[in-house]
Amino acid sequence: MKLAIICSLILSIIHSILFFGEDWGISVLLFAISAVFIFIFVLGKNGKIKKKSPLILSVPIILLSATYLLFNNMFFAIMNFFVIISLFLIMIIWACTGELNPIKLLKNMWILFFAPVTEIAEVAKEFSNNFHVEKTPGKAKNPIAWKIVKALLISLPIVIIVVALLVAADDTFGVIFKDIVNAIFSWINIGTIYKFAIRIVFAVLLTIYFVGAILKVTRGKINNDVKPGRKGLRIEGMTLGFLITFLNIIYFIFTGIQVMHIVQQINVSDITNYAGYAREGFFQLMVVSFINFIIILLSKLNKKEMGVGSKSYIKSMNFILALFTVVLLVTSVIKMTLYAQEFGYTFLRILVFVTQITELLLILPTLVYIISDKFKVAKWYLGIIVIMYVLFNFMNVDYFIAKQNIDRYLNNENAQTRKLDFEYLRKHTSADAIPQITRLLNDKDEKLQREVNNYLYTQKENINEKEMTWQSFNISRFIAKLELNKYNLEYKYYNSYNNRKNNTIYEKGNNNYYDDDYDYDYDYDYDYDDYYNNNYYSNYYTDL
Repeated sequence: MKLAIICSLILSIIHSILFFGEDWGISVLLFAISAVFIFIFVLGKNGKIKKKSPLILSVPIILLSATYLLFNNMFFAIMNFFVIISLFLIMIIWACTGELNPIKLLKNMWILFFAPVTEIAEVAKEFSNNFHVEKTPGKAKNPIAWKIVKALLISLPIVIIVVALLVAADDTFGVIFKDIVNAIFSWINIGTIYKFAIRIVFAVLLTIYFVGAILKVTRGKINNDVKPGRKGLRIEGMTLGFLITFLNIIYFIFTGIQVMHIVQQINVSDITNYAGYAREGFFQLMVVSFINFIIILLSKLNKKEMGVGSKSYIKSMNFILALFTVVLLVTSVIKMTLYAQEFGYTFLRILVFVTQITELLLILPTLVYIISDKFKVAKWYLGIIVIMYVLFNFMNVDYFIAKQNIDRYLNNENAQTRKLDFEYLRKHTSADAIPQITRLLNDKDEKLQREVNNYLYTQKENINEKEMTWQSFNISRFIAKLELNKYNLEYKYYNSYNNRKNNTIYEKGNNNYYDDDYDYDYDYDYDYDDYYNNNYYSNYYTDL
């Protein structure tokens, strides 16, 4: 267990170096690689890895951690934090138990993640047992820490006396030593000591946590055994048969109505009404699809004894239910495609497509699972979901959204339908989208050109203001910085404001006077003549 303690201490020190006081960036990738390697190494040395195939999950773990280096999407930055931890726990538990039972897996994930805090006494005992030396046979043990303290107490007074004598003996040495002491004390202040103490405490707590987690695994406190006396899910065959039959009839009617509705709406001139219908229909179909998956899985997990005829009937109804799910999902894809073509792309719409494709792929192992009771559907579900999620991350969603919407805007020569929701790009995309947004700097629409200029000016100021350390290095922010530095951006005020700014009425003491230091929000395109004539101009900017 000494190896586990040393490795946990190394991992906590790496964590402190990479993350303390730093933003996420390449640090996440480096820590993920270190954590995966160290845990696999320690568990392998202790002979606790029963199955090596689950270690393939280290690939998506490292790929997802690399997104903190490559991209700048805040949604994925938060979401991936939980996904990476979940995949790491699944990998360790699956490898150490050799089984992937969903119910047991969730229980063991809870134990492995939260229970190490209860192992503090056990960890302290391990430290005591592993880090000591014997004086001589038959004598008491002396901790190494006490030997270090004793050595310092004896050495420091002698060193101080010697240094004092040398300072008195040579003025040059005294000056040099004084400069060294002053430099040390200028660096060591209350703030520095406080931060260093916090880092030490946090590193110790992390070490205890990591050691506690390893103890949970190596001492058999997570397992995949089935508790005796559990009978599993038991539902009457007739109940299942009626339920699935009724649902298939309802889905048949629902599918027919949806198809007819889509055909009718394609030729409707008021696309706005259809857009609302399409988006609402998607969420309805998502719920329906989810219900179908749950019913199929519950019917397969049913332990109630049934006749051969009942089993065959339920299996047939489940197969039809899965096929209806495919029809509903394809209908949903068509509706959202029409919606996106009319109004462009957003993160939610991209998420819709990815979810639909994922569900369609999940249908394939579900159909096999319905036919074969021995088919391990959980592994296929996990594999498909993880692969689709990783692909979604590496799609660079913000860049894709900006490119598609700007291409759609620039390629449309019809002035009446040439629209771009720049408000969405400004508020809901990250630095990933900046290389595409710069394409709008010379747009013929002066209002859009001004908004783009002011947005990019603000982004340039923000990016240049905060210098990236090597721990927080991010390629997307670095590329955005290089791209923005190509342009000599200056904040552009509204023309109406610039004209009035030079008038004599804008004098100190006048209610309508504004200082240049105000940060004017370029998003509001009001009639400034009305604001000026009604004395609203100053109140408007004061509220901002």
